[in-house]
Amino acid sequence: MKMFIFALILGLGFILVFPATSLPEISRDEVIEEATRLTGLSKDIMELLYEEAPSLFVNVEQTAFKIKILHLFASARDEEAILELFNRFVDELRPAFLPEAFNTFITAVKAYKTSLEVIRDYVLIPALDESIYQSYRASRLIDWKQGDTSAESISTSFEVATTRWGSGYYVVRDKMYRELLRGKGYNENLLGAKMVKHLRSQIDQFWMDALELRFQQEILSQNEDAITTAIWRKVAEDLVRLREEALRRMATPTPISATPPSVPASSSVSKKAETTEDILSAFRSLYPEYLRWYYRSTPSSRVEVIANAEDLGGDRYRLAYRLWQTIQDGPRKGEEVVAVSFEAIRTMGELKASLESMRESLQQKESE
Repeated sequence: MKMFIFALILGLGFILVFPATSLPEISRDEVIEEATRLTGLSKDIMELLYEEAPSLFVNVEQTAFKIKILHLFASARDEEAILELFNRFVDELRPAFLPEAFNTFITAVKAYKTSLEVIRDYVLIPALDESIYQSYRASRLIDWKQGDTSAESISTSFEVATTRWGSGYYVVRDKMYRELLRGKGYNENLLGAKMVKHLRSQIDQFWMDALELRFQQEILSQNEDAITTAIWRKVAEDLVRLREEALRRMATPTPISATPPSVPASSSVSKKAETTEDILSAFRSLYPEYLRWYYRSTPSSRVEVIANAEDLGGDRYRLAYRLWQTIQDGPRKGEEVVAVSFEAIRTMGELKASLESMRESLQQKESE
């Protein structure tokens, strides 16, 4: 008679039967928030572009969805949830698209799934002592830090963890072996040594894969941020196109990633600004005028200065402004949105250089 796995909280930290994990979805707002964060443009612009050209966001949406699944894998509290995610989404997580660290984790999931399916209908899965995993982890971590991801490292670490004195592993394995015999209807007295070894090795393989899955999930969780960054790099060109199209539609003359108008590369010092007080006074006087001149070609726009060389102490001065623009066409015609949002901290030396550059630009304005 087949025996099915029931809910047992394992010392390994797994729960083998658990309510189904709710499957992830990616909302429109989440896509817009990611696009806003990654392009540096305002949420208003991204919302408008999403309404007018949702096809531009397809790759961003798919990538955000994959990253959400990555997070669910990294934070899953039991292997049942991991397997559910794997069965539902592994076809969408193509190896060519994923960083190596994520693919290594997926390989561990596949191995665990295979070994579990061999025994799951015949035995109850008991708890292993937590010290077995800690011993396995300590051994694997040494090899892992040296770049050893081989099967030999896994089997050696398993042997180290299970053969140490007091592990209790072989008591657990023997009990599972006898249940496996009963579940399959085998008479032990009629089995040859080769079959006995094979059945015991199936149990060893299950626990080896269970320990490795837990280890790889721990590695995945520790490296989640780095993996997320690597996944976004895969669609860097899509993000550039999204940004460029947004700027084109809003008729913003200069990409926001460029050096802001208040921070030129020049390091020369204005001869007219001898003291700190003189520099700050002159800068604060010219900055609003300069921004209006700089964005003079942006239609239906206005500049809102939020911080004009605000003294934060310690040779730190805050600059911040927004460029507002009125939408000229479409369903949101007449609505004012933020086209550019800028904030930076500058030193007095940088303010000096900016002051000279602003004066030169405004002098050119007068001669136009």
